[in-house]
Amino acid sequence: MPMNDESIKSLVRDFFIKYEYNLMIVNIANKYPDERSLYIDFTHIRKFSDELEKLVQKDPERIITLAEIVAKEIANNENISKINIRFKNIPDEFVKKIKEIRSKNIGELISVNGIVNKVTEVGTRLVMASFMCTNCGAVIKKDQDSDILEYPAYCPQCKKKKGETKFKMLEKESVYIDTQKIEIEEKSENIEYDEQPSKIIVYLEDDLIGLTKQGKRVKVTGILKAKQRGIKTQKTLVDRYIYAISIELPDKIESQNERSSYEIILDIIKQINNNGRYPDINEIIKDAEAIGIDEKTVRRIIETLKKDNYIYMPFSGKYKLIE
Repeated sequence: MPMNDESIKSLVRDFFIKYEYNLMIVNIANKYPDERSLYIDFTHIRKFSDELEKLVQKDPERIITLAEIVAKEIANNENISKINIRFKNIPDEFVKKIKEIRSKNIGELISVNGIVNKVTEVGTRLVMASFMCTNCGAVIKKDQDSDILEYPAYCPQCKKKKGETKFKMLEKESVYIDTQKIEIEEKSENIEYDEQPSKIIVYLEDDLIGLTKQGKRVKVTGILKAKQRGIKTQKTLVDRYIYAISIELPDKIESQNERSSYEIILDIIKQINNNGRYPDINEIIKDAEAIGIDEKTVRRIIETLKKDNYIYMPFSGKYKLIE
């Protein structure tokens, strides 16, 4: 039996609590808007529930939307418009060659590897418009889900419908998001000598903007979508594109791997100290695990750093760099 929205939200909330994503959400809320994305380790989803994994794979847009609602509820901060849900450590079975993407994959979560061929200028998209009813002055907020501005159907205060009153858009009270479009093409090792590389458009939003540039290798995970060609909506031909959920940069990962874990842990502590805080071991472990350093290694390095007089503990369980 299909799960309703409330059941999915309950499942997501249990998942967040089990793997302490609820604590990460609170931390993001404290740093918002400098930080506004929660990266979920897909291996946690796989361990937690087969049902949740299937939902993420087959109906990612729905599950991400509901997860963002839960995250906002946990954050409990009216100044936060949205916490992005993103994924990392995507299983290999999600990865497809661009030339193998088919119409049956539309709406699914997929990953592709490729070379960035084109990058557009950063643009702006309206995500939530505020309107004022010219009859009574009420302010109505309306989410914008399409390329065409959507007005309220009626005013909930004076009950007048569109046509009986006018709705004036309030630009300063509306919510916008940065957007960018890139084109990626198949890596050379995935094509035959007599083939042209397949290409696909990827739409980036918010803090994914500017993470890559032309000529760079990239792994994109996102939702495969379809958009009708041209302006006339009667057309049945569509163009496929990926709405990006997360981006991995192999070049950056390899350069990080060249640095010693010792230096990386030092940098993590230094960056947190520079923000006026003293991290505990759990915060250091979480930041280190996000870039591939396991807990055992972190604890060993922390002890070495203490012995070498690089860090000390000004408060119980808290670490500070010795300058």
